[in-house]
Amino acid sequence: YFINIYKTFLNYKIRVHHEIVSIIARQSEPFEVKTILWDTVPQTLVVVIGESENKHHMSLYGYGRSTNPLLSGRSDSLMYVYTDVVSPQVHTIPVMRSVLSMVEPENPDYFIDKPSLFELFNRAGYKTYLLSNQEFSDKYSSSYDILLSLASVKLNLATLKQHDDIVLPALDNILRDKTVKNKLIVIHLIGNHMAYKRRYPKEYIVFNHRKDKMLADKPFRDIKAKETIDQYDNSVLYNDFVVNSIICQLEKQDKEKAAMIYFSDHGEELYDYREFAGHAYEKVSPAMCEIPFLLWISPLYKSNRTDLVFDENRPYSSGDFIYSISDIAGLGYE
Repeated sequence: YFINIYKTFLNYKIRVHHEIVSIIARQSEPFEVKTILWDTVPQTLVVVIGESENKHHMSLYGYGRSTNPLLSGRSDSLMYVYTDVVSPQVHTIPVMRSVLSMVEPENPDYFIDKPSLFELFNRAGYKTYLLSNQEFSDKYSSSYDILLSLASVKLNLATLKQHDDIVLPALDNILRDKTVKNKLIVIHLIGNHMAYKRRYPKEYIVFNHRKDKMLADKPFRDIKAKETIDQYDNSVLYNDFVVNSIICQLEKQDKEKAAMIYFSDHGEELYDYREFAGHAYEKVSPAMCEIPFLLWISPLYKSNRTDLVFDENRPYSSGDFIYSISDIAGLGYE
């Protein structure tokens, strides 16, 4: 048992070292990225990656509790709510490896053979930013840190141990900088990660199953389980505020083409089928894989991109995200 653990760890370290060396080396290799729709209007693209959000606990997707009062209020034609989106895995690290790169289950070598998200936008002339309220390290402590480190500007906000609204002033500072024409901003939230009660300030303590009687009785749902669901729903309510606030900040950039995509890295099970809350590969369930996926675009962006069709009912995996964001930006590459 211990020998197998050692071998697994050793193989992991060897693989990650090979990936880091290869990705650093390819930065000096030629790879042309064209901006097909380049014009004089500045463009800002914001990618917000949530954490462990269960779409079935979002009123935006029909949940009984009003957990998305702000996003649900956006009934205009500028926001698209995608209904059939799944994650490629149920843990953050493999999902982020997939979202940020061209890697495929059938082609794991694409992780090092083909350019990643920040590389594409760096070469297209964008200034790239990472705002993270989840820990990352330039020392590559996880197997996707190397991809995050390729952003031009990196802010590790997780060290401050605050709620997700800490990203808002940092984003505002970036948006105020008019010396940069085109921006790609990736925001990684702590979102709805356990322990749920730590993910929101006290003014978001709203839901109480004893008062609203909204949580269905099930054999495996005791009082503690229902209290956990209350806490989780509070975190969804707070996440609604954070994501809507980001859209509000972009709405002020009325002279720019702007778009925001929000999705969760994976879902979360909340005593849906058994006495279990969380996410685990060995217990994989629909609640862990079905994720929220939202797109907001500015009026100026919409008027400039009549070439795109937004099909909210199209089955989709966030594992193909790198190609979708390339279409949204108007990038062209082989």
